[in-house]
Amino acid sequence: ARAFISRGDEMRREFDALVTDLVHATDPASHAVPRALLYRFLKRITAHSVNVVTAVVMPVDRLDYHDEADDTRV
Repeated sequence: ARAFISRGDEMRREFDALVTDLVHATDPASHAVPRALLYRFLKRITAHSVNVVTAVVMPVDRLDYHDEADDTRV
């Protein structure tokens, strides 16, 4: 489960990088926009999946909002 959480965090960063690349690309909007939407959707699914797994492996008293800079999930 902890490996999944770690990989999920990596995937979210990768999806963000892909969207950033599309913003700076010269691809036509008809190609770039659907891809950007897909990457954002996949990032959202990944984030929700990580949240579910985190809820399963974390003690109840530690399940609360966490600051991204102070990530204590793993």
